[in-house]
Amino acid sequence: MPLTATFDIPAPTLRPHRVKVRHYRKYILLLVATPLGALLHASFVPVFWLMEQSWLAAFNLASVFVWGAAFLANRFGRHTLSVCLAALEAATHASLVSWWLGTGAGFHYYLWPVGCLVVLAPRMRARFSAPFGFAFLGLFTLLETLAGTPTGPTLSPTWLTVLPAVNIALSAVCLIVLAVIVRAVNENQERHLTRLATRDALTGLYNRHFTLDFLRQLAERNRRSGERCALVLADVDHFKAINDRYGHEIGDTCLIRVADQLRAQFRASDCLCRWGGEEFLILLPATGGEYTQGILERFSHALRASPLETPEGLVRPTMSFGATEMLPGESFETAIERADRLLYRAKAEGRDRIVSDTP
Repeated sequence: MPLTATFDIPAPTLRPHRVKVRHYRKYILLLVATPLGALLHASFVPVFWLMEQSWLAAFNLASVFVWGAAFLANRFGRHTLSVCLAALEAATHASLVSWWLGTGAGFHYYLWPVGCLVVLAPRMRARFSAPFGFAFLGLFTLLETLAGTPTGPTLSPTWLTVLPAVNIALSAVCLIVLAVIVRAVNENQERHLTRLATRDALTGLYNRHFTLDFLRQLAERNRRSGERCALVLADVDHFKAINDRYGHEIGDTCLIRVADQLRAQFRASDCLCRWGGEEFLILLPATGGEYTQGILERFSHALRASPLETPEGLVRPTMSFGATEMLPGESFETAIERADRLLYRAKAEGRDRIVSDTP
């Protein structure tokens, strides 16, 4: 049941305050792309120096600062400026180097990943940004057609072998990195949306909507397989009095403390739900009454051992439990009604106890 992440991307809440949530995807992409562009241009500096093209080395050194400026613009929430700086530098660099060394050197292949980056300009609609992306492909075609013969020195066979191979490979790596980042951000946001849809905002436990859907699936599985499933309704004792006396902040802390102890004591396969208010529902698939009784007793002991700090001293929360089993072929509504009656008995008998109808 637990949701797991497969690729770590900073959460939207960790973004700089100038970055808007709706631009988070572009922000992350540029956060990776701009340092990558600066690193590539920094690596070109010694290459051009070895080729005895000192002015190209100096130009690439300046390009590093342009990509650095694009990085800073992105960090300050100026995403469109960041994209424009990167795009202008890439177009200028590809045109200038291709004109001087010829397209045989392969530096114009970097127009492909930058063209994809331009499409993601945040303040441009897709129908406007797409033509800019295609313009980079058009520039690539134009250079391939018109800049085949170098204006500057003729490269040695070694350079003509190494440069295009390395540049094509690196431009492909850039494309793959862009694709991986877009996928990772999408999956991260999907996980975030799934959590919002299935989890209680205060406690982080599953919410009622998700649990009802899970109960339907569980009841159908039990009907087919005859598998046992324990169902527990739990309620925080005297919660209204805690809220009224100590305030809602302490009340919320109490619910969070309950949720933390539930996660600590129960299995990852158990479904822990905030059913409503101070009431919780616990589902233990493939579990009988003896195990359920034992784990509820351990949980109750752990909860009493975790007092709440209030201005008036420590408060030790307790809970009452109604425990039953969902019978094969039985509707989950019937099982919940039975657990609710057992919970009512636990309250009537003095609270802080477990009432179960299972052996």
